[in-house]
Amino acid sequence: MNPKLEKLLIESRYAYKAMTATEEDSSLYHSLKKPIKENLLLDSMEDNSNFTLSGPGTYCITKERSHYGEKSIKVEGPTTLEFVPEDNRRYEYTKLIYNAKGENWNKYNRISCWVYPDCQGFQNVFISITINNDGEVKYPRDEYFEGSHHINLKNGEWNQVICEIPYVYRDCVTSISFNHYVHGSQCDMSDTATLYFSQLELQVVDEDHYEGWEINERIAFCHSGYQPNTEKVAISQNTCVDTFTIQCEKTGNVIFTGSVEEKVTDLGTYDVMDFTQLNTCGDYILCVGGRQTKPFRIHSTTWESAVWKTINFFYQERCGMEVPGIHLPCHLDCFSKHPDGRKVSVGGGWHDAGDLSQGQCNTAEAAHAFMDMAASVKDSDPQLYERLLDEARWGLQWIMRTRFGDGYRCVWTTIGLWTKNIIGDSDDIIMPALNDPFENFCGAATEAVGARMYQDIDPVFADYCLKCAKDDFKFGYDRMHLNSLTYTGRNLPPEVQLNSQGIVAAAELYKTTGDKYYLEKASFLAKIVLGCQEQEYLHWTIPIRGFFYETRGHLRPIAYEHRGHEQAPVMGLALLCELAPNHEDYTNWYKAMKLYAEYIKSIAQYNAPYGMLPSAIYLVDDPNLTNVPGEKTSKHHELKLKQYNKQVLNGIRLSDKYYLRRFPVAFKFRGFFGVLLTKAKAVSIIARLLDDVELRTIAQRQAEWVLGKNPFAQSYMYGEGYNFPNLYSEFSNDMVGELPVGIQTFENNDKPYMPMMNDATYKEVWVNTSSRFLWVLADIYGGVK
Repeated sequence: MNPKLEKLLIESRYAYKAMTATEEDSSLYHSLKKPIKENLLLDSMEDNSNFTLSGPGTYCITKERSHYGEKSIKVEGPTTLEFVPEDNRRYEYTKLIYNAKGENWNKYNRISCWVYPDCQGFQNVFISITINNDGEVKYPRDEYFEGSHHINLKNGEWNQVICEIPYVYRDCVTSISFNHYVHGSQCDMSDTATLYFSQLELQVVDEDHYEGWEINERIAFCHSGYQPNTEKVAISQNTCVDTFTIQCEKTGNVIFTGSVEEKVTDLGTYDVMDFTQLNTCGDYILCVGGRQTKPFRIHSTTWESAVWKTINFFYQERCGMEVPGIHLPCHLDCFSKHPDGRKVSVGGGWHDAGDLSQGQCNTAEAAHAFMDMAASVKDSDPQLYERLLDEARWGLQWIMRTRFGDGYRCVWTTIGLWTKNIIGDSDDIIMPALNDPFENFCGAATEAVGARMYQDIDPVFADYCLKCAKDDFKFGYDRMHLNSLTYTGRNLPPEVQLNSQGIVAAAELYKTTGDKYYLEKASFLAKIVLGCQEQEYLHWTIPIRGFFYETRGHLRPIAYEHRGHEQAPVMGLALLCELAPNHEDYTNWYKAMKLYAEYIKSIAQYNAPYGMLPSAIYLVDDPNLTNVPGEKTSKHHELKLKQYNKQVLNGIRLSDKYYLRRFPVAFKFRGFFGVLLTKAKAVSIIARLLDDVELRTIAQRQAEWVLGKNPFAQSYMYGEGYNFPNLYSEFSNDMVGELPVGIQTFENNDKPYMPMMNDATYKEVWVNTSSRFLWVLADIYGGVK
C-alpha cells in the first residue's frame, strides 16, 4: 500500500475519537435553568388511572425506581417486530397516553416530565412527546410536522424532559402521549426497551424568542468568529447608547471602541455595531449598553473549528462500519436492486439525515465539497487536507460501489430501521436501482474531481474514479433528454438544473483529462442554460435580472423548498470561464456570471441588517406547483394553490404576477439552510471567479446566519458556538458538528420561525446542509487577501 495512504488511514480511522460538546453552551442547559413562575402537577405518575398504553408492550406501577414519591410508571416494549414496514421506517410506537380530558392549557407554556431509560446496549434512547388538541386547530398536524417534540435521553439516569409550547394550539387538549420508537435493534441491543415515567407537570416560564426578525436585548454575531480583513458586524436593538467596545477576553482591556449605528430597515430598527477595522488576532468580547457577547475569535483560521466539527459529524454518520458511541457495522443487509435482478449492498457511505437513509446525490455532492475544501487548505494545513480527503474517499467509494456499470445505480434507499445484517431474514431492505441522468451527472462530476485529487496518493484508485466518471457522464448524456413519461428517476428535474449538472460533469472531466470532447459537450449544454437566464430588465417595481428560470420558456423562476441546486448553473458556467478563456462563447458565459452577481447584489439588501439572502422569485397562480407534494386531484390542487398564493403574496411585490420571498414557499418540508447555502455556494463561486470582495462578504454572511447572526442568536451547529439546540437525530446521540435542515417559517408567514420543539424536518440533522456549509467555506476560507 502507498505509505502516504497507509498513514492517512491509520491516523483517521483507528485513532478516531469523537468530539464532545460543552453542555453549558447548549440552549437546553439554559432552558432547564429557567425559573418556574407557576406550575401545575398533572399527575405524579404513581398510579395509572389517567393513563393507557397503545402499541406493543406493557405498563404497570412499580417501586423499582422513583423520582417523585415512591412509585413510577414502568413501560416495556419490544425493539423490533417480525416484518418490514412498507415505508422501511419504524415498525410501531409504544405509547404511554395521558388523558387530558379536553382541558384548556393556554395559561401554561411548558410541559415537564421525568424519564428514566433502562435500555441495555442502546447507544441512544430516543422518545417523543405528542400533544393532541381538539380545539381551534387540531394537533398533531402531520402536514407541517407539528405537534411532537423529540428527545435524546441519557441511558441509566433520570432525565427531565421539557417542551416549551407557547406556539402550540392547546385550547382543548385531549391527551399527551410519550412515544418510544420501535425501530429495530442491532445485535448489541436488548430485545426490550424499558422506561420509567414520573412527575408530569405544566409550567410557566419566560418564553424564548421563536418567530420574527426581532433581536431585542440579544446580540446577533458570528459565534465562530471572524477573519482579519473581512466584514465584522454584530446586531442588537434598543441599546440606548452611542458606542460599543471590544475587550480582550483574558485581560478585559478595551482594544476597540466603535459607534452604534441605528439602522431603520424593512424588518425593523436595529443597532448595528461594525468593527471591521479590528484585524488584530485574538479572543474578544463585545460590550454594549450593559450587554455582552460570549467570547469570539478573530483569526485567519477562524472557520477551522467548524470545519473539523463538520468532519466529525460525517464520520459519525458513516454507515457499514462500526462508529464508536453510535453503532456497530450496519445495514449490510440493505440492497439496491437492478431491474434484471442483480443486487448490491448499500451499506457504506453516510447516513443521510436523522434517519438512516442513503442517497446518491447528497453523497456525491458531499464528497465533492470535501475535496474542494481539501484543495483550499492543501498548502496551509496538511493535516486537515489529508483528513478531508479521507472522508471524501469514504463517500466516493460508496457512489462507485453502488453503481451497476450500465447507468443504473442506487439513487435512493429509504432506511428508518436498525437491521441485523443477516441476509435473508425478515428485516432486509430492498429498493429499486434507477438510471437517472441527473444522478449520473452528479456522480461523474465528483468522480472526475476524485481522479485529480487522489492521483498522487493512490493512482490506482484515481484511475478507477476516472473510468467511472467517463462512463457515468455517457450514461447521463445519453438519457438526459427523456420526457416525464419515460424518465425513470425519482423526480424529473428542471431543465436548467439537469443541463447545468451536465456542464459541471463535462467541465470537471475536461479539467481532468484535457479531452476537448468534454469541452464540446459542456459548451453545447451551456447554450441551453444561458437560454434559461433572464438577461433583460422586466417591467417590475424593482429592477432585477440575472436569475435563472426552470426552462427556456421563462415562466417560472427557479426555486427550491428543500434540497436546492441553484449552485449548478453558476458552477458549470464558472468552470467554463476558468478552463476555456479563449472559447468563442466565453464572453457569453462571463456575461451570465456578471448578471447573476448583479441579481445577488440587487436582492441582498432586503434582509438587512442580517444579510440573509432572499430565497427566490415566485409566480402567482403557478399552474404546475411542481414543488407541492401530495395527490394531484383537482380539490387537492385547489387547496394547495390557495395556500401557495397566500405565501407568495406575503413576499415583496415585483409585479402583479411575481413576488420575491425572503423564505421559500413550502408545505411539509420546512427548514431552509440547504436552500440558502446552495445560493451562497453560487455566490462564493462567482466571488472567487470575479475576485469580488462584496460577493465574498455576502457569501460569508450566509454562513454567519447559520452560526449565530440570526434573530434567535443561536448557533445551529451542535457543539459550535453558543446556545446551540438539541437536534432531531433519531438513531444517534447528539453529534458535534451536525447541522439541521434549518430555520423555517410558520404557516404562510415570510419570517423566521424556530421553536424549541424538536421535530422533522426543520431540526432534523442532514448531511446536505453540512456539505453545502463546507462547500461555501471551501471558497471563502482561504479567500482573504
